[in-house]
Amino acid sequence: MSETPEFPEATGRTEPAGAREQAVRAAELDAADPLAAVRDRFVLDPAPDHASGDADVYLDGNSLGALPRGVADRIADVITREWGQLRIRSWNESGWWTAPERIGDKIAPLIGAGPGRVVVGDSTSVNLFKALIGGVRMAGKGCTEILVDATTFPTDGYIARSVARMTGLAVRPVEPARIADEVTERTALALVNHVDYRTGRLNDLPGITHALHSAGALAVWDLCHSAGALPVGLDAHHVDLAVGCTYKYLNGGPGSPAYLYIRESLQERFESPLPGWNSHADPFAMDPTYAPADGILRGRVGTPGHPVAARPGGGAGGLGRGVHRGGPHQEPRPDRLFPGVRGGLCAAGQCALPHAVRPPVARQPGVAGVFPQALRHGRAGRHPARR
Repeated sequence: MSETPEFPEATGRTEPAGAREQAVRAAELDAADPLAAVRDRFVLDPAPDHASGDADVYLDGNSLGALPRGVADRIADVITREWGQLRIRSWNESGWWTAPERIGDKIAPLIGAGPGRVVVGDSTSVNLFKALIGGVRMAGKGCTEILVDATTFPTDGYIARSVARMTGLAVRPVEPARIADEVTERTALALVNHVDYRTGRLNDLPGITHALHSAGALAVWDLCHSAGALPVGLDAHHVDLAVGCTYKYLNGGPGSPAYLYIRESLQERFESPLPGWNSHADPFAMDPTYAPADGILRGRVGTPGHPVAARPGGGAGGLGRGVHRGGPHQEPRPDRLFPGVRGGLCAAGQCALPHAVRPPVARQPGVAGVFPQALRHGRAGRHPARR
């Protein structure tokens, strides 16, 4: 495929037909956008070399969310006052000790979960390991396999295969649309990505979860590319376990911790493969015998990281309004993006398309968005680093 953008350069060439009308229409949509003011809450100034994209177009939120204004000052306060002045007192006085569940409760509404069902900490990979082992331990006797989304992000597959080796089960890759037909009474659980990281396809969380439960299997969902951008509905659809990161659409910043969701009715049965002193019923007793804490605290492991753990609250608190308020931001609208792209809105250099865009792919049912592999500022994008 050619590396040359299929749209004319802005210099000395005729404007593509319909480009002016498309630009006017785009401006009208922006002006009528009820969330337009939210953009001002983020730092979107162009980098000095423009390598990260102009301020007008940033399409890489699926890889790294923009910096919310005010977070830099908050981090400075954590470092200079909470750490520098209060020191060890900040575990209590600044809420460091309870940050994993407190920030988890802030994230919970964005994924359709009630309080006490989400805990923040560790990486997505570590939480995925906890969820899969914990899920297999809760599965019924006689289970012999784990189903894995055949289109999954590679790390999910790696960890699922490692879990299978540790638990004596087999891994069977299945296309998400086929899971309802492929699940059997021998299936312990299925690990599925809510959004395909390559194409933006939105998988059927309610339908797949129901099909798994009908066969007696558990549903484990990876929300890395949906939480903060699309409604999820974990409680409403009775999802068993879920994991996600905070540095994409939750704008927690590079290195911000991930989170683990455990359905409330399963929490007392959840047995973590990584029991740590932070998930002990009495952590400061330093008892050599492990006794798990109640509720979502069972998902904790070791000492929570700080000041990193202060960041997700800044991003998560600012994005929830756009996910659950209804209106045009609830459903993907590739029809609004692609006519403008193909009509020449990017011809002036705001975004360059190194490969031909394929609108028919984006118009497939359930597609949630287009990722930088197809739309990248000035050059072909690599797959986003996620772990």
